[in-house]
Amino acid sequence: MMQPGEEPQERPLRRLTSVLAADLCGYAAFVEKDEDNAIDLIGALRGVVETQTEKFRGRIFHIAADGFLVEFPSARDCLSAAFGIMAAITDSKSTFFENSAKLRIGLHVGDVVDQPDGDLLGHGVNVAARLQQNAEPGQVLVSEHFANLVAAASDGQFTKKGAVQLKNIKEPIVTFEASVDPKRSSLLDRMPWIKSVAAIMLLCAVLVGGYGAFAPTPAEPLDRRAIESATEVLVQSNLPVDAAISALIETASFDAAIQSILDEVSATRDDISVQRRAELLHQAGALAFHHDRSTAQRVYRQIHAALPDDWVAALQLARIHLDRSERAEAAKLIEAAITHPQLTNEQTLLIEIEQVRANAPPYDRSAEALSQISKRADAAGFTSVGLRAASYATTHEYASIWAQRDPTESELNSLVMQIGDIIERQVTSSSYGDLARSYSLRASLHFSLEDYARALTQYEAVAEMEEALARPHGQLRMLSNIARAHLKLGNLRQADKKNNEAIRFGVEQDLIMTAHFNMALSAEIAIASEKYKEGCARLQEAKEAWPPSQDWPSYLVDLNRDADCFQ
Repeated sequence: MMQPGEEPQERPLRRLTSVLAADLCGYAAFVEKDEDNAIDLIGALRGVVETQTEKFRGRIFHIAADGFLVEFPSARDCLSAAFGIMAAITDSKSTFFENSAKLRIGLHVGDVVDQPDGDLLGHGVNVAARLQQNAEPGQVLVSEHFANLVAAASDGQFTKKGAVQLKNIKEPIVTFEASVDPKRSSLLDRMPWIKSVAAIMLLCAVLVGGYGAFAPTPAEPLDRRAIESATEVLVQSNLPVDAAISALIETASFDAAIQSILDEVSATRDDISVQRRAELLHQAGALAFHHDRSTAQRVYRQIHAALPDDWVAALQLARIHLDRSERAEAAKLIEAAITHPQLTNEQTLLIEIEQVRANAPPYDRSAEALSQISKRADAAGFTSVGLRAASYATTHEYASIWAQRDPTESELNSLVMQIGDIIERQVTSSSYGDLARSYSLRASLHFSLEDYARALTQYEAVAEMEEALARPHGQLRMLSNIARAHLKLGNLRQADKKNNEAIRFGVEQDLIMTAHFNMALSAEIAIASEKYKEGCARLQEAKEAWPPSQDWPSYLVDLNRDADCFQ
């Protein structure tokens, strides 16, 4: 009990992170046998660990003789680093080769507490260390919680080893042996024809369809790509992801996870610091960004009001404004974000991308500016940022042509090749959200080329991606695009079916912003089916629902005239 006059002590801030523990078993005996080679061996091992740690955005926080403790921003990066370390020493022609089987690695995701000297303490570290101690020589042993996080979105396969009572850990831990899955890790190497649409769809089918074989998870969990995509902004901003990931895994629902975090903020309002409250709100905002924009905007406004210098909240608000074509509002927020004194080079480049988007048009200038950002990012080693900028540059180049005149077939084919090259690199280097956006652009380019069959195939592939990412807005947009492609191909029944599916989905998800578009598409389908009375009635409904801020499209004016509809 706190005594009178005693200052309340702030509870240590816990956060969720991925921990890798590695050591060489039998090292003490090796030192006794050959001390010089043992020292060289540890030096070489340290070099490998440091290389893989840097490659996968990790941080070594403790070294003890033959042991290393490393943290990573995501479980997927942690697993990739573990595989990279094992592969590096196995492929080595040095002393490592004869001793590689003695390396043991343990992986876990759990709570940790930061120490002033940069070390980490807590349950997450303890479990990873104990898993490493229980691993066989040459084995990567992971906890069930870790396996659940990465099974669908990694090159690993997981073999259940059973529950283990780890030393000084109260509850038994279910463990899995992680190993590289040859069916998935070598897929790209075995498909040099990856540029083709069929190959891309096959890749998606393998990655999604293979999920059940490797994931020791409850029924119908969230796709891990959705979790990684939703928390990407937190990782990029060096913000905690503990509450977001825990809530998503526990509830398997974005709506429930968002509400869970917001409930925690409300329940602990008087017990947590302003900083921790902002961190929790950031995690709720990240989950809501692609799922519930009104909630995301409300959350980020709360953060921005309490902490005006919070650049992440300003940037996320700006992105919401950009999606609504509210460029002036977005530009002001971005100006505030980009002047933050503690931005990394990578973060600055990400903000510059949004800054260029906010200040467009003219699109020819923004396309060039985005291309320059892409080159700078590539030169700095920020591959995914460079590809994001390049993808947007292609979009703005497309918009620049349309702003002046109808693009030629040659120009469209050039843009198809351009975005195809970007997609090929994004398959292995970028976020799932970026990849879906690039696929969507290529589909739209094929639609403009009147290659409706190919556009349809690609829209269907993007729809699968958007569903896996649990992004309702993207799903609705793709359903509408699929319906329009069917209409152009003369598949009127399929067009009507998909458009009605889009309308139902929009109602279920409370997405009414495109209702006017789907009404107009219903009119087009009805008129193409020679149901003129029905088509004219729907066309009138669409016109009445059309947003005042948007012009009534000329193609609908022509449709009204050609169908002999009366106003």
